[in-house]
Parts: sequence; structure tokens; C-alpha cells
Amino acid sequence: MMERILYNIEETNHVTRTLRQLHKFVEEKNPKISEEVAIMAREVGHDVYIFAYRLGMHSPTIASALSSEKEAALTYYRVHTG
Repeated sequence: MMERILYNIEETNHVTRTLRQLHKFVEEKNPKISEEVAIMAREVGHDVYIFAYRLGMHSPTIASALSSEKEAALTYYRVHTG
């Protein structure tokens, strides 16, 4: 199954872009967004990171992208995902 998923993910940019957008959504502190919605977005980010981490076990490219120190979102999820 992992091979099929990896085949369909053309670039690691999808993973990093998703994590970046979720992190930005949570960190913006938009008054229109309830704390409950922000918590749910953060939890989705953790789930996406865990999924990407597992894909990274089968793809050195994804593993390398997840270890980037340049991306605040990747650093956040790497540090805060247990």
C-alpha cells in the first residue's frame, strides 16, 4: 500500500505545503476562528506529520524533506508530535 501512495505523491512539496498551511492557520490567531477549530487544525497537522513520517520510512526524499530546519511548521510538528 505504501508503494501505491508513494507513487501517487509526485513531490514532497504536497506534504510540506499541507503542514505549512495548517501551521499558518493555527498561528494566525484569527479572532473569527474559535479555539476549538484551532485545536482541531493542530491535531490534523499532527496526523499529517505522522503519516508523512511513516511514508518517510519508505522514501528517503520525504524523510529528508521532513528533517528540514528551514520550515517552521516542520520543526513545530517534529518537536510537538509524540
